[in-house]
Amino acid sequence: EIFKAQILIKKLEEYKHLNVVALNLFKVYGKGAYLADNRKKLLSLGNNMDSIEEKDPYLFHYYYYICNAYNRFWGEARKNVRFIQSNFRYRINMSLEESWRNEFGEIEEFDAIINITRSGVKLAQIPSLREKFPFRLRQSKLKSLKRSQSLKVNLRFFPYGIKAEIVEEELSEP
Repeated sequence: EIFKAQILIKKLEEYKHLNVVALNLFKVYGKGAYLADNRKKLLSLGNNMDSIEEKDPYLFHYYYYICNAYNRFWGEARKNVRFIQSNFRYRINMSLEESWRNEFGEIEEFDAIINITRSGVKLAQIPSLREKFPFRLRQSKLKSLKRSQSLKVNLRFFPYGIKAEIVEEELSEP
């Protein structure tokens, strides 16, 4: 099945000059953004086809933000998220979400350390990414977590930003 899909995508790439094909390829590359080749193709397609951003700016910025995050361009990823938040404030498509995956397509599990801001907000600090992420859970549900506590998390891409989800069975005390 995967091989058939890859052949179909290769054939579609021959027609990427057509707007409808370009938009569909953009979605395919976006869903597979965990692969560096797909990110490269998505960014190239997005940069060369203004019609994608014009036709669906929401999807354009959503998948650009995912690509920028995988490429560790955190500032650019935040700009894409801010664009979505400011331009689609009351029309955010909550069904759009992707898990951070490794190069094999498996959901990646990260080692994280609890970081607490001055205002008391708990964040998952992920040393391998050199970045901190808010939790998907409400802060009241995180009361048992202590500063510098180690745990395992998965990351999820939502239109409003990346959120950490605790892998419960991996919780550990510092």
